[in-house]
Amino acid sequence: MSPPPHGPEVSRGHSEVDRGGGVYLMDVSPQPVSSSPPSQPAALPPPPPTRSPCPSGYTSWYSSCYRLVEEAASWEKARAACRDQGGDLASIDMSYDQAFVAGAVLQGRADAWIGLRREEDGSYGWSDGWPVFFTQWGPGEPSTVAGEGCVSMHAAARFHGTWNDTGCEQAKAYICKITSDKPPPTPSPGDGKCLPFWVPYGRHCYAVYDGQQGYSWPDARHFCQSLRTDLASVHSRAEQEFLRTLNYTANHHVWIGLTRDRNCECAPDPRRVKGHRHLTH
Repeated sequence: MSPPPHGPEVSRGHSEVDRGGGVYLMDVSPQPVSSSPPSQPAALPPPPPTRSPCPSGYTSWYSSCYRLVEEAASWEKARAACRDQGGDLASIDMSYDQAFVAGAVLQGRADAWIGLRREEDGSYGWSDGWPVFFTQWGPGEPSTVAGEGCVSMHAAARFHGTWNDTGCEQAKAYICKITSDKPPPTPSPGDGKCLPFWVPYGRHCYAVYDGQQGYSWPDARHFCQSLRTDLASVHSRAEQEFLRTLNYTANHHVWIGLTRDRNCECAPDPRRVKGHRHLTH
């Protein structure tokens, strides 16, 4: 960085930041040097505003933005309000997101709508189109009682943020979520073809899914099963080499389907989960 030019007789200056990130002294109204005190100190420019990756009122959590709205509304009205802000009712993809959202709801002290609801076929789906590969139902839930098709998160501490299906017309607080992430493609099983971004090998299709948060082994398997697949199993040296090549560009550890015991939780230390990826086939 070359220094800025200075006049021949400079008495005072103030600190400025140049485009390259350096700090230098910039001339301000050059005047002859004088021993008399200035009548008024030079004013510093206001600091640049701090930009948040999220809209006002939202809190950033990994690649998404969340907001707890305490003004009660029905599930449909809550969703419409979230969509008006460029998002949707919150979908929860894994245990870490669940813990974050539950913390906000517990502080709000009022049950809050999330984006899950029962579909016509009786299954549950997220309103933003994400597959359901994580749930946190409360005891005896979902109860599937007639008229109870929308899902809220408990605010009472004794329920630990678990989920409850209830009447969609009830007025509740709600969680909005804005994200740039796109739902993963769902492969069609058994048709002999692979969807875009899935790689064929033998009679199977494989993909490396790269979550920014990383996944624990159980969450990774839930994700794969939501796509009607499973974590990859390896049955030959050739298949091992294929998977190694497939993961070469990812340059990270990935989960496969091998476990010590089917009854084992197999969840590693959460502090070491970040950065783990998983293969599915």
